[in-house]
Amino acid sequence: MVLGKLVVLLPSILILTYVEPRLSKSKRIYFAQKNILVIICIDLRLTDNLMGFLNFDNLQNRYDHFALAGTSLLCCPDEKEHFAVDEESKENYFDKYKHWKATLIDHIKIAQALHEIKDVYIVEHQNCGAYSEFLKKDFQVGNEEDLHRHFASHLADEIYSLFHLNTHCFFIDLRGNVKLIYNI
Repeated sequence: MVLGKLVVLLPSILILTYVEPRLSKSKRIYFAQKNILVIICIDLRLTDNLMGFLNFDNLQNRYDHFALAGTSLLCCPDEKEHFAVDEESKENYFDKYKHWKATLIDHIKIAQALHEIKDVYIVEHQNCGAYSEFLKKDFQVGNEEDLHRHFASHLADEIYSLFHLNTHCFFIDLRGNVKLIYNI
C-alpha cells in the first residue's frame, strides 16, 4: 500500500495524486480530533494496513495502542457460556483470561489521565485465531463480521458508559479493507 503524495512536474503542469488506504464502500463520517486509544488484536498480518488506516484518519503520533488476542472477545462477561474450555487447564477460556478486561479498563484510565484521549477505536479483523480458539465451535457459525460486531459493540457500549468516550468499532478484512461496524 502506498500512502502519501506524488508530485510530478511537467512543463507548466503540476499533477498531485494521492493513494489512500482501501476503505469499504460505506463512507466514513467521523474523524477523531484529539488523541485516541486503539484496541487491537495481537495478530501481526494486518499491522501495515492498520497503520495506513490510522494515518489516513490523521492520527499519526496521536494514539496509544493496546493489544489483546481477539480484541474485544474476552471483555464481554454476559457471553461466558459461549466460550470453550482449555483442554490443558480444564478452565473456561473466559474465566482463564478475565483479568484482561480489568487490565484494559486500567489502561483506559491511564490513557485518559496522561494523554487526554477522547476517542477509542476497537479494531477487529477477519480470520481471528483467538475467536477460533476461545469460542465454542457451534457459536462460530454465521457471518464472521456479525460475530465481531457483536463482541465489539458490547465493549464499545461499556467503554462509553464508564468513560463517556466516543467509541468506534472497525473490521479489517484480509485484503486490508476497513469498515466501520459500530459507533457510539
